Amino acid sequence: MISFPIRVGRWVFAPGLASTLITLLIIPLFVHLGFWQLSRAQEKKMLTELLNRQMNEKQTPYEDLKFITNKNSLLYRRVQVTGEFLNEYAILLDNKIHQGRVGYYVLTPFKPFSSHQVFLVNRGWIPATENRNTSPTLKPVLGKVSLNGILDFPSRQFQLKNLKPESTANRHFIRIQQINFTDLAEILKIPLESLSPFIFQLDLDSPYTFTHIPIRFGSSATRHLGYMVQWFSMALAVFIYFLMVNSRKWPKEIG
Repeated sequence: MISFPIRVGRWVFAPGLASTLITLLIIPLFVHLGFWQLSRAQEKKMLTELLNRQMNEKQTPYEDLKFITNKNSLLYRRVQVTGEFLNEYAILLDNKIHQGRVGYYVLTPFKPFSSHQVFLVNRGWIPATENRNTSPTLKPVLGKVSLNGILDFPSRQFQLKNLKPESTANRHFIRIQQINFTDLAEILKIPLESLSPFIFQLDLDSPYTFTHIPIRFGSSATRHLGYMVQWFSMALAVFIYFLMVNSRKWPKEIG
């Protein structure tokens, strides 16, 4: 017990040292997690609003992107570009689920005619083969093509390790779990500064896409708000429990 219990009317509050320390650890943790979920909800809301706003804007020619110095203003920007696919490499972003099936996002390097840079085009989803050790059959897109799509930037937390390209019929399949442009530039044998740090997501009606998957933000803002309420409720419940187990009525005979 603490040395100086607190008396309020017929009740005395005398918390123990262990329960006090545990409560002082748990409540701030739950409150912190609640505010973190609130910040995630605000972030998802802003991204959704930005995506919807950018989708209603006019397309920007790829060659005009060099005049845009603020990277944040490129996010979800609608872009039109002409160039050619570098069909020597096909990058398979693994473990992507669509309608209950496991598959890949197909990322193909693309070289614009108006730039020395290369960027990755997300050509959509394909199902994984029954034998995971067998690379899927992908028909290359040859010659000059024009693409319409939006720009997306992978999260900085993505890492890429122990890449081993699989060679099949003059093509290298790179099966990856996450994206890291530094490692990809090394495998593609191009300077890092020549690999643009965004993914070009093809429009729904593009003839060069497989199964089109729109940009997703994971959990919705509403779900994060639900998680926030849960964490705050748990913090309140711990506090109430702390008061209850450490409070007792003052005996009448003591006065």
